[in-house]
Amino acid sequence: MLGPLIQRRRALLKLKRLTVISVSGIARERRSRKKADVVINIDYLKSYEESITKQLDLGIAKRLHKRKGNVVMVGSTSVAADSGESAGDESEGAGVAKKSASECDDIAEKSAYDGDDADDEGKDPRERKMDAIRKQAARLREQVAKQQQTILRQLGQLSNEPLMADESELECYQKLQKLYTSTKTAKHFQRHIVRGIEGFISVSSKQMEIVRKLAKDCCKYGTENKDHASNYPLARASLQFGNSYDLLENERETLLGILCDQISEPLRAQITGAPLEDARHLTHNYDKLRQEVEGQAAEVLRRRSKLRDSSLSSDSSMRLQNAEKRLKELKSALVALGREATSAMLSVEEQQQHITLQSLSTSVDAERAYHRHALVILDKLYAEMIMIDERQTKEPTSFPLPKDGYNQPADEKLNSNGIDYKHDTQMGTYFFAKVIHTFDAQAEGELSLSVDDYVVIRQVAANGWSEGECNGNAGWFPSAYVQRQDVVPANKIPE
Repeated sequence: MLGPLIQRRRALLKLKRLTVISVSGIARERRSRKKADVVINIDYLKSYEESITKQLDLGIAKRLHKRKGNVVMVGSTSVAADSGESAGDESEGAGVAKKSASECDDIAEKSAYDGDDADDEGKDPRERKMDAIRKQAARLREQVAKQQQTILRQLGQLSNEPLMADESELECYQKLQKLYTSTKTAKHFQRHIVRGIEGFISVSSKQMEIVRKLAKDCCKYGTENKDHASNYPLARASLQFGNSYDLLENERETLLGILCDQISEPLRAQITGAPLEDARHLTHNYDKLRQEVEGQAAEVLRRRSKLRDSSLSSDSSMRLQNAEKRLKELKSALVALGREATSAMLSVEEQQQHITLQSLSTSVDAERAYHRHALVILDKLYAEMIMIDERQTKEPTSFPLPKDGYNQPADEKLNSNGIDYKHDTQMGTYFFAKVIHTFDAQAEGELSLSVDDYVVIRQVAANGWSEGECNGNAGWFPSAYVQRQDVVPANKIPE
């Protein structure tokens, strides 16, 4: 009776264990899927690196430097220059080098040219790993190319005709590399300038909204209480304050427009423009063509070695001639492409330097103009505020000498308009001053002024007011509204 029950229990336990194993296997499979792409790419590149290293040591390093009977050491590998074996090894080594370099080209292209402009900011760990893989592939390709060039350079010494690039081509290659680095650095610098300008415009725009709201409220208060300005001087002061700060924000808006239209937009257009991309594309094509020339040179050496070590045949001779002709065509195309790429890169570099320098100069000029205009507006507002403050404390029937409501520092002798505020009165010394701001007299004892009029200054008070005569009228006015003149036109001198 117990036998079937025991068997059923054992079957259930076995099924339970299988279920647990299956569930755990599914979980492990799901976790492994997240890293599948990165792991596959890493293993793929590691296998590439190992295979290429072995092939380079065993295949590319074996070369025949002399004819039969000589043993040549290339790198760390020694080979016997047997006629059939050496030719086969040479063919295999050159083919492996060419195949390895071409296989690494597609992986390393994005790292060497397209991926160098990508910013690391905002990348997740997976993208960083992929960037590291691309850089590793680029280093691997460079290593293969250098070893291939070294071997080809050694083999080229056996021939009377130089197969590798000459000194002029090498100089062109190095110059292109420097130009590429220079333009890339300038492009990144331009991008930083654009980001800074855009951030400044964004913050300043928000500040403009706040200040204009304040100016609007001040103007509203001043307008609503304008009829009672004689009893409430705050209304007039608020109106002047609001109008002045509205003008300030207009100047700021002009500054931001210059920064956007004359600095940010030209730099952005050059960053994403066609000339830079075309020049970089030419440089990329030059690099690929240069690698193709190196591969073709290896092919010519391989066929020459076959002709030396085997019986001469018309088919082999024809193939050698075709390979040499192809190499000559590639070298001619390489020289022409190098000149074109160098010219394009030089033009782009010159444009980058000129436009960036001009943008910085424009920024400084715009800032200077903004602060200069803002200073004029604030000086006028300051004089208005002083006048309102003094009018509040004066007698209603006459206009006495303003009180020292505002005293200049003891060591400040001259104001920006050239008038001396150190002495409260200058009764014995008269001088001429030119009106630079219009002033409307609001009370008895004040003197109205018009721009470009000339005033005879009788005395200057330390609180920012001056007494003078203009057009037969005498009275008080803000000192900041006039500027001292040492030379006065004859027709402006009052009789």
